[in-house]
Amino acid sequence: MMMEEIKYGGSESPANMNRNMESVSPGNSYHAARLMGTTEFCRNWVELRLMGQQPDRRSYHSSFIFDKRLFVYGGLDIREGSLNSLFELSLQCLGEISPDELTSPGGDPIQSNYRWRLVQTTGNAMHIPGKIAYHSSCVYKDNMYTFGGNIPRTGRAMDDHNADDIYCDKIHYLNLRTMTWSLIRTRGDQVMLRDEHTGVVDLETTQMIIFRGFQQGNRTNQTSIYNFTTNQWENIEIPPGQPIPCPRSGHSASIYNGNMYVFGGKDEDSEKLNDLWVFNLAEKRWVEIEAQGDIPFERSGHSSDVFDGHLVIFGGIWDVTKELNDLHLYNFAENNWTTIIEPANSPTRSPMRVGTMQH
Repeated sequence: MMMEEIKYGGSESPANMNRNMESVSPGNSYHAARLMGTTEFCRNWVELRLMGQQPDRRSYHSSFIFDKRLFVYGGLDIREGSLNSLFELSLQCLGEISPDELTSPGGDPIQSNYRWRLVQTTGNAMHIPGKIAYHSSCVYKDNMYTFGGNIPRTGRAMDDHNADDIYCDKIHYLNLRTMTWSLIRTRGDQVMLRDEHTGVVDLETTQMIIFRGFQQGNRTNQTSIYNFTTNQWENIEIPPGQPIPCPRSGHSASIYNGNMYVFGGKDEDSEKLNDLWVFNLAEKRWVEIEAQGDIPFERSGHSSDVFDGHLVIFGGIWDVTKELNDLHLYNFAENNWTTIIEPANSPTRSPMRVGTMQH
């Protein structure tokens, strides 16, 4: 089996920012690594240099894959502010990487014959989100659903806004066949908008799960679930005495076999975490995982994905002066971490930082 781990843009040189968040000088490079099976791994990154216009540099954007195309939406440029552009790239470009180039460490960048395409979208002006960053984008069927982000965008403090500004009673979604924006008014519980959260989709239960992030200026540990079939929101209430992750932002979340796995992030004191939690969607219950092996460094702003029975963790920010480009795998069946790529200049490994609360 074979999978490409894909990275676009992100941070390159962090600095201080309000809310103790790391500001970044975004990049617009495109890299791919390939994981080969579960017993043999290719430990090299390959850079593809694409033809034509490149997307604007950015961070805190969202990315998603649909119909063998990689999309990059929104994000933040520290000079220009939030962006509303949407770019796409055919993943057929990965076929230009030969096995020899994958197994040759330190190889030269590959000049690709493919190019990014700026996507023109349409729709009623009231249905288009506008410039946005720190949001999430989730694909369900032919649509991309966006949630939260730097909304509201009127420049006032969150506390000064009325309920229409801070509650999510409607969702913007983009039809990826027609590239037309629409707006759907939702039912169910009142869900507060947030940013620097995670949004994931479980296809089996037709649900979008929104977890953590900033809510009215504070980190939260609220989990909210939107059901595509019933068009209803539900705020998950954890019974008293049950374990629940501490409030956090900048974490990662991925779906595997009816469970949402959450790794790392920043706690209420902006301290980095490297704990691993699992939320069972059927039982609506949290469990902290005490894993074995090479537990990754504390981090926030990293990415995660699932491949062949493994949770893949890449990169992130360890400190305001130290970014990571390491790659780790968590084996779901064996409850074990394995380090795939860890550069020599990585920080010293420390014990797991636990972010646990008794609700």
